Amino acid sequence: MNCFYCTYRWAVHGLKKEEKFYPFDKLDRIVVLKPRAIVISGGGEPTLYRDSNKDFNDLVCHLAENIPGVRIGLTTNGAYVPPGDYIKYIEWVRVSLDASNEKTFKMLKDGSYDNRISVILQYLESPIKYVGVGFLYNRFNISEIPEVIRNIYDIVSYELGEKYIEKLNIQFRPTCPIESCDCPSKVYGTKSILMTPDLHEWWNKELIEVHSNINKLKNFKKISQFIEYNTNVSEIEPKYEKTRIPSFRHCYIALVRWIIRPNGDVYPCVMKASNRDQKIGNILRESFDDLTFKSYEFYELNNDYCKGSIDCCRITGELNEIVENNLDVVKLEGFPDDPFF
Repeated sequence: MNCFYCTYRWAVHGLKKEEKFYPFDKLDRIVVLKPRAIVISGGGEPTLYRDSNKDFNDLVCHLAENIPGVRIGLTTNGAYVPPGDYIKYIEWVRVSLDASNEKTFKMLKDGSYDNRISVILQYLESPIKYVGVGFLYNRFNISEIPEVIRNIYDIVSYELGEKYIEKLNIQFRPTCPIESCDCPSKVYGTKSILMTPDLHEWWNKELIEVHSNINKLKNFKKISQFIEYNTNVSEIEPKYEKTRIPSFRHCYIALVRWIIRPNGDVYPCVMKASNRDQKIGNILRESFDDLTFKSYEFYELNNDYCKGSIDCCRITGELNEIVENNLDVVKLEGFPDDPFF
């Protein structure tokens, strides 16, 4: 898949065609780290994974069966549900929808909207514990937020029954670039479409209308409960101020998360990965000692690696700020013996 507003898609990431899939015979380079959790994601569609005679089912099963207790999540476009036993190892899945109807879906993503709905129902009937619907809202689909809530609720209730609503959630997030966010990403040049113009008056009026329609949905008790407990729609505010720059002295995220691209490149955050910026290294070619050392360079905010809040997106920056502000109440134990470190 290659959605035009995805900053992380493989087609613009400089990967060669043969580098679209992480080599199966090198998975043990990840296994030895014993990660607590793994999210299998794009750019591209992860369920289409294939390396020689190995497919997505082999990938998930190998990771789950060789990393005791690992929690595995999947983000997918929902274009394809591969066969296999991997389902029993997936704790959560999120299907990217971004539309409430076929017309908008075709414009933004292409493919079949009805097929994505069928995939959501299929995952809901599976052993997967949590099934999410992803909705990146922007100037093209902002008015459809109430409609997608109502449609998803009605379809699931009618096709499967009320009990399946409990494992369903809808996550709303703004699409980058966002006007109120002074994003330092080099991906967004002067020719980029401003996807979330949240400082414009028409945008604020649109959101007021959106919340008005959501309040009408809340007249129905069960839908009201679904909106409150199974969506984050309340976080969509009618008006934003210019986002302040988070303040932090260290990048703690660099020590607890690695983003590993299919060619083996390792990054501490989405900002660095999507920009093909300074990387931690390459897990296929470098020793863990070297990768660990470079992770600490990011942690220390060495200017040759990262300039902290100047380079940071507000998501990772806010996470670092939260950690730093709460270090006095959190004991960090067990790091010396952890293979990740």
